[in-house]
Amino acid sequence: MSTLRADNIQNLDGKNKDVGSLIDKLTIVDRINFASDAEFNAAKSGLVSVDALKRTRVTSIIAGTEEVSGATNRDAMIVGRTVTGNTDCHAFADRTIMDAVTDAGTYGVFDATTKLRGNNNQNHLFAFQHRCRYEGTNALQNFAGFLSRPEHAGTGVIAKSYGADIGAIAITGGGTVTEQIGVYVRDQVGATANVGINLEQSTGYAYFASGGGMIYNKGRVGFGIQANSNYAASFAGPAVGARRGFIETTAANFQIGAEGDGVTQVISNAGTRLQIKASANGYSVTPGSDNAQTCGDASNRWSVVWAGTGTISTSDAREKTPVRGLTPAEIAAASDLAKEIGAYKFLAALAEKGDAAREHIGMTVQRAIEIMESHGLDPYGYSFICHDEWEQQTIEHPAEVVEHPAVYRVSLILDGNSAPIKELVSEAYIEVVKDAWTEVVCDAGDRYSFRESGLYAFIAAGFEARLSALESK
Repeated sequence: MSTLRADNIQNLDGKNKDVGSLIDKLTIVDRINFASDAEFNAAKSGLVSVDALKRTRVTSIIAGTEEVSGATNRDAMIVGRTVTGNTDCHAFADRTIMDAVTDAGTYGVFDATTKLRGNNNQNHLFAFQHRCRYEGTNALQNFAGFLSRPEHAGTGVIAKSYGADIGAIAITGGGTVTEQIGVYVRDQVGATANVGINLEQSTGYAYFASGGGMIYNKGRVGFGIQANSNYAASFAGPAVGARRGFIETTAANFQIGAEGDGVTQVISNAGTRLQIKASANGYSVTPGSDNAQTCGDASNRWSVVWAGTGTISTSDAREKTPVRGLTPAEIAAASDLAKEIGAYKFLAALAEKGDAAREHIGMTVQRAIEIMESHGLDPYGYSFICHDEWEQQTIEHPAEVVEHPAVYRVSLILDGNSAPIKELVSEAYIEVVKDAWTEVVCDAGDRYSFRESGLYAFIAAGFEARLSALESK
């Protein structure tokens, strides 16, 4: 572009014209036409001006054919147009090509270093690449780097509305990316209250990860309340005065609990299955309901039960039929059962410890069944004979998949008049990295067992009958 000067004559439309007069008619004020900055500054007010460094200034720049008026005129750059043809267009498009950069290599498409000064009660200051500076002495209500507040005023359907849509980087030239971060929030430490991400979602999901990726948080986590600095995670329900639960790990242990003096419960299938009672009940560990649950079962047994005193079993006469004496067949069976008592070792203990496996005193359930049946008795009619069966127990694990988005190659058209060419490189697809599988956590089986207190009470009745018979002679 030629420089417009008052002392330079150019041929325009085949006629000689004074370029200085052309500038005046077009209301373009060029510093080169003035003897001093003061004269130039006085002349340029409200007009298009070009200073000594060839920087053009104008009150506002409007792109497009639509007229703008009113408050819109306060904006520095305005796009006012109606698009009826091509829709692959942009209000602001940067087509810069950077080559052979010799400085630090920084570049910002939209860089705001606005300064807010004075004793203003300012509501907000927003920018895109936000490096604004507040130097005021009153108050600034909102200081934001990116603002997205779309509006739907029509009757149609918007399938999805995104505040920000961050896609994966498309690698098409063989290069590598060391790390990709969708949103990076640096340490927020300068305010009275510091928040990395504030989610004010009241319905639906405050956070939703359809890909099943891990949520990782190195610091403390709070659910329903602010995180307690004493715990790795702390949480409470919406009820007023709700107890605060916590999860904590130390170098020596892992803790799950709740603060305060109250009942702590484990819930399964909408029912309390285990509870730790409050101090008024001595912090007793109990099942959720009375006489309804077992402690262990036939397929998952406790190896040893340690207790300061013996087991207390209910023996209230109000809860039993009248106690009857044993029949002659039962007395005879009890006597024979006593003769079966001997020493044995468990096979699993032998396999683990060899000869060091310890001796146990008792008998087998199968032999007790044979003795009971030999006296015409139904062994399963007595509570001290037990036989339990269980089905195979499994966990179904779903297939593990990775979702690969479609990859596009975008080529820019350097003439600036055409839309970029978007070429599909590969279709989106789902990769199965591990097939669905079934984990067997317990094989089907069965087991015989005794209620030993009942067994030995039965045998004791046989002893008493034999002693009474001897004493009566």
